[in-house]
Amino acid sequence: MQSKASFTLQNKVLNDMKSLNRTYQMPMLVAVSGGNDSMALLHILNSISTMLDRSIVVCHFNHQLRGTESDRDEEYVRSFAIRVGLQYETSTLDVKKFALEHRISEENAARRCRYAFFKSVALKYRTTDVVLAHHADDQMETVLWRLMRGAGTDGLSGMQFIVIRDDIHYIRPLLTVTKQQLVDYCMEKEIIPQFDSSNENEKYTRNAIRKKLVPMIHQFNPNSVRTIGQTAAILSEEDRWMNGLAREWVQKHVEHCDGIKKFTWSRVDFLQSPIALQRRSIKLILNYLSLDLECFSFQRLESIRELIVKPEQPNHTSKLSEQMTIQRSYDRIEAGHFQHTDMTAYEYDWDAETQQVFELPFHGGRFHARRMTQDDVDFPFHQTATDVFVMNLDVYGPIVKIRNRRNGDRIRIHGLNGHKKLKDAWIDAKWPVERRAIWPLLVSTANEILWVPGFRSSEQTVDVMVNAQLLMIRWEDGMNRAETEGPMTK
Repeated sequence: MQSKASFTLQNKVLNDMKSLNRTYQMPMLVAVSGGNDSMALLHILNSISTMLDRSIVVCHFNHQLRGTESDRDEEYVRSFAIRVGLQYETSTLDVKKFALEHRISEENAARRCRYAFFKSVALKYRTTDVVLAHHADDQMETVLWRLMRGAGTDGLSGMQFIVIRDDIHYIRPLLTVTKQQLVDYCMEKEIIPQFDSSNENEKYTRNAIRKKLVPMIHQFNPNSVRTIGQTAAILSEEDRWMNGLAREWVQKHVEHCDGIKKFTWSRVDFLQSPIALQRRSIKLILNYLSLDLECFSFQRLESIRELIVKPEQPNHTSKLSEQMTIQRSYDRIEAGHFQHTDMTAYEYDWDAETQQVFELPFHGGRFHARRMTQDDVDFPFHQTATDVFVMNLDVYGPIVKIRNRRNGDRIRIHGLNGHKKLKDAWIDAKWPVERRAIWPLLVSTANEILWVPGFRSSEQTVDVMVNAQLLMIRWEDGMNRAETEGPMTK
C-alpha cells in the first residue's frame, strides 16, 4: 500500500509536468545516473506516465571517471529500464581525455558531453523535454556556492524549473522536494540505488559545502533548505522581470546581422542605460550567441562592459570564445563570429617586476608576476609546467614583451637539441588552430620566445637558475576563468 507522502509526491510531479501544456505527447527523456535522486524521479514518472499519456526514455551517460564503478552504474540503469519495460539510451565517453584534448576542466568537459548526449537523444526521439532530478537540497547548495563566488539575482535565484538550451527544455520537477523525501520514497518502493563514491570527495567544492557548510547552517535554522529555496524563488521572479527589461532594450537598440551570429549596437545608447541593465543586456546578447554563460565570471562580464563604457581605447577587441569576439570601433559595438586569420599583430612591453598584473586588452587573460626565492622553486616541475613560468631576472631582466605569433617563430624544446618552429610544435601537439593567431607569447627583449602560456616554456638549464634572481609568472586564461558548477544530472 502506498503511503500518503508518496502519493503527494507523485501528484506534485504530475501537476508540474501537466503545467508544461504540451500540444502533443512527446516522449520524456529522463536523466538517470543510478543514484537515489534520479531513481526516485524515474519511478515517479513511470508511475504517472499513463496519466500524462507520455512515454519515457531512460538516458544514462557514462563519464568513465570512476572506472568499474561507472560501468556498474551503467549496467544497473540498463537492467532497471529493461525490467520495467522502458526504452533506454546510454553513451560512454572518456571525459578525462576529452578535457585534456580541449584544455578544459573535467567538470566543464562532463557538462559539455552530457548536453551533447541529451541533444542527440532528443533529436532521435523528436522531443524537447529532458527531466532532471535536482532537488531542494541541491538548490540550497547551488545558492550558497554562487553566493560565495559572487552573484547577482540571476545567480542567487538558483536552478529553474525549466531552462531552454539549444532548443532542449531541461525540466526539474523536484526543486521543492527534499533529499530526505526522495530517500524515504526509494525505501518505500524498495529501490536500492547505486552509491557514487565521488560524492564523498571534499576536494570538490559542492561536496565540501554539502558536508561541512550546510550542517552548520542547519544548526542556526533547521528549515534552511525551505527558506533558502523560498528566497531563490523570490529572486527568480524579480530576475525574470529584469530580464524582460533587458529583452526590450535589446529589441529596441541591437541589430542582428542576417545569416550569421553577429549583433551590433550604439555605444551612446548603451551608456544611457543603468549599469544593471547594461550587464543584463550583455548577458542576453551572449546567450543569443549560444555562449555558455556559466563560463563567464562576473569579472569577465565586467571587463566586457568596461570595454564598451570606458573612454580609453576607442578601437578595441576582446575574445568571447574560440570563434567569437566583441569589438568596439569608436561608438559602434559588434559581437559575434570573427575570422582568426584576420587577427592583426600585437605587441606590448611589460615590466614584470613593477607591474605585477598585466591584462591582455582584447582577450581578458592576465599575467601575474611575483618574486621567488630559490627555496620556492621546484626545478623539475617548473621546467614542465604550462601555467607558470620561472624567469631568470639576471639573464632576461624585468622587461619582457607580450605578443602574438610571427612567421618563423622558433622555441627551444626540452630534450631537443636546438630550436623548433613554433608552428610545427603546435601542430605536433594538436594545439587548436583557432588559438594560434591570437594566443599570447612571452618574449625576451632579444625576441627569444620564453614561454607559450598553457603550452610549454622554452628550455632553461637548472645551473643557470641557481643563485639567480627569480620571478614567477602565472597565466590566467580569460576564457576559462570561471569555475563550473559541477554535475548537471543526479
